[in-house]
Amino acid sequence: MEKNNYNVIIIGAGISGCICALELEKKHKILFLDAGKSIKQRKCSWEKTNTCIECKPCNLITGIGGCIKPGDSAKLSFPPSGKRLLSINKECDNIAKLLNKKYFYHSVANSTIESFKDFILRKYPISIIDSNASERILKNLEKKIQSRKNIILKYQEEVLDIDITKIFTVRTNKEIYTANRVILATGRYGRNWLKSFILRNDIQYKKSQCLVGLRFQLPYEVLITPGKLHPDFKYTKTFNSEDKVKTFCFCGGESGGIIKPLFYDGIQLLDGHINTVKKSSKGNFALLHTVTEEEVETIISRYKEESNGKIIIEQYSDFNKDTSKFSKILSGKIKNNIHKVYEELFNAFNENNEYSINDTEVFGIEIENNWYEISTNNKFEVTSIPGLYVVGDALAIAQGLMQAAITGYITAHGINNS
Repeated sequence: MEKNNYNVIIIGAGISGCICALELEKKHKILFLDAGKSIKQRKCSWEKTNTCIECKPCNLITGIGGCIKPGDSAKLSFPPSGKRLLSINKECDNIAKLLNKKYFYHSVANSTIESFKDFILRKYPISIIDSNASERILKNLEKKIQSRKNIILKYQEEVLDIDITKIFTVRTNKEIYTANRVILATGRYGRNWLKSFILRNDIQYKKSQCLVGLRFQLPYEVLITPGKLHPDFKYTKTFNSEDKVKTFCFCGGESGGIIKPLFYDGIQLLDGHINTVKKSSKGNFALLHTVTEEEVETIISRYKEESNGKIIIEQYSDFNKDTSKFSKILSGKIKNNIHKVYEELFNAFNENNEYSINDTEVFGIEIENNWYEISTNNKFEVTSIPGLYVVGDALAIAQGLMQAAITGYITAHGINNS
């Protein structure tokens, strides 16, 4: 067992895990595990055939970079984006600048607007990482990690369970390892595994606000102006204390955007990217509605019944009918609220009335933020289990590449300084 003993085991090679590993490696012997494949092997059938063959695990959300696949464009949102992180660590702005210089090649963050017509937006600097830059960044991360003597990177190794005693015992589909510390950077792919792990070990948590919704694809020209003024276009409409609809993953601007299916937890879900190299005739964005965890489970069950858990695409005219497939999956309240917000946004974006709202295609379903929020200290160490840490999306307090990187950095330096 001695050869399988490490100072730190990091589970998940998304951005938070990568930054954490590289910031720790000078002082610690690290085992870095990911269920996915190397960059060279991360292929997606959708990119060539427009067909999801339901790879296990999905190559779009596993491997180095996690939810960012080499060749996909991405956005870096800088503080004050991630306000809950800022409330935990006042140095987030300085950390973001350091990480941008060290790992993201001085990406230029442009200012954004506070409002668009009658819509109040969240204002923060945003940097667009184009397709070529994202590939360069991820390949450089992989090269750095593989070149470090203190980091052992193992792909296609999935963690099954962790035994929590004085020393952590990590059991995978291939081997058993031990470590003094374990960092959970499990991201989207590990979402349900992490929930089960929390419940099995009586870890203190609270349920975070879940979001479920649809993605709207429309002529890219409609989204050029808002996409230029605010590439992330974060708008929230509040209906009451419990019901909100939010824009998410806005893929507009001069080159439009693309939609890709993700496959995990036995169903196909959605992802969107702006185009930066090839121009598209379409743009897209999601509208997500706040829901409870119980509502998420009901929606997933109906989705499986209606389409066997595969992406549904409808013309907007069909979406408006009571016979819409989405009427069978989403409650009337959720569908109606999303419908209202989409029509308000479309009418504002379609300034010269050049396009019909029926030019829209509706894709579903999309699920976000469905993690448990684990109780941690300001270094993201689990309060009830010393030596166990959670970073990235799995923290359930902030989403986004830069926010994930910041959590990995904070945890690494918390360990280095302990």
